[in-house]
Amino acid sequence: MKKISLILFILFNFFVYIPPGKTQRPEALRRLVVEKIEITGNSKTKPEVIYRYLTIKPGQSITPSIIESNYQRLSQTNFFKEVDFYTRPGSEKGKVVVVIEVKERHWPYFQFEGGHSDLNGWYFVPASLRFDNIFGKGNFIGIRLFVGDRISKLAIGYMNPGLFDGNAFLDIELASGEQEFIHYFGSTRTTQNVSFGGLQLKLGGNRGFFKHLYFGYRTESFEPDEFVKVTGKDSTIFDLPTGIARNLNKTQIASFSLVLHEDSRDNIFYPLRGFWGALAWEFAHKELGSDINFSRITLDARAFKKLWGRQVFAVHLKSGYSNQKAPFYERFYLGGANSLRGYPDRRLTPVGWGTKLILTNTEFRFPLSQKNFPRHGATGILFFDAGGIWLPGQNPDLSDFFTSLGFGFRIKFPIVGTTRFDFSFPLNRIDENDFQFHISLGQTF
Repeated sequence: MKKISLILFILFNFFVYIPPGKTQRPEALRRLVVEKIEITGNSKTKPEVIYRYLTIKPGQSITPSIIESNYQRLSQTNFFKEVDFYTRPGSEKGKVVVVIEVKERHWPYFQFEGGHSDLNGWYFVPASLRFDNIFGKGNFIGIRLFVGDRISKLAIGYMNPGLFDGNAFLDIELASGEQEFIHYFGSTRTTQNVSFGGLQLKLGGNRGFFKHLYFGYRTESFEPDEFVKVTGKDSTIFDLPTGIARNLNKTQIASFSLVLHEDSRDNIFYPLRGFWGALAWEFAHKELGSDINFSRITLDARAFKKLWGRQVFAVHLKSGYSNQKAPFYERFYLGGANSLRGYPDRRLTPVGWGTKLILTNTEFRFPLSQKNFPRHGATGILFFDAGGIWLPGQNPDLSDFFTSLGFGFRIKFPIVGTTRFDFSFPLNRIDENDFQFHISLGQTF
């Protein structure tokens, strides 16, 4: 790709201009400064839309990692079929002109998606009709069939990432779907479907302090099945425990939310260092149009520390609290590939689901291939998980924690992307189970 020519150009400046008999310090790489940025191929897309996704500006120093990061940001918009970065020498030594060449995508077009969301886990979109970047203003518009972690929905979405001259974004989704909930009655596994539909709005900032903040409002209708199905048997149960039975009526939930978030990872594919975190508070009340009143707060934090080479120590903390008025489908679960590994999906979740949650995942990650790093083909991990979950009236206690350890692999496949395979060994015996194999999409966190 042409963007590689920039890296070669940097290396050329690094080596060729070393005077005889002298050594060159690594800091010399930072002496290459962007003189200006030129964009070509954008017959429809406004230049300000492209600049919106760039972190490089004239007068700033550049490195290969900075160029790679900007290439990722622009490519992931899907506004363009192709994106290339290359350079030519500037007006004087140490300066470069960065040229961005794009080949625009025309709408409407069909898109297949699959991958991993930092906040919501894995997802799969088998069908999506996109009208993104209409009139070249960088808006996202589409209809898609979305399949996630035991959830499926048909959604119509609109996002304007450049509201108020690029200072804010607006995200709107109108959706209808169904989510499956797992309940364990002793060792008996059952499932229950909950239908839902409604509107979600998000309004946040793009600059300064407000880029770490967004507000949300949702109004959704929920209608659980009045029975549960017993897994592996052709039978149903209608006489349900109180923690589930009291939430069977059709319920309208309207809530306001406030989310603080931060992302300082050096890259999103295989972070060597940095932090990602989100603190969310949600408040549902009758004054907002809700049938029930409840509040919920969730903390999700991940930290990454490079050890040596490309080996990484990664740690994840998730905790949550909701009051007892929250219905089971607004509470927390524990256990499974996307939670505490070593146990079947949702196996550690109490009947009625939990109102208090603490979950930690610790991983030692090491690449098994180096080609195209950080979007390389294979990664190995060693992990240790620990966590606990509690019902209303119960207080968190370390004696209630469940733990597990194991190893796994992350393999990159065409179309679906990174798929993870985890071999987990629970340190607490549940149902006489001493091993669990998990498979899912994306990194654990």
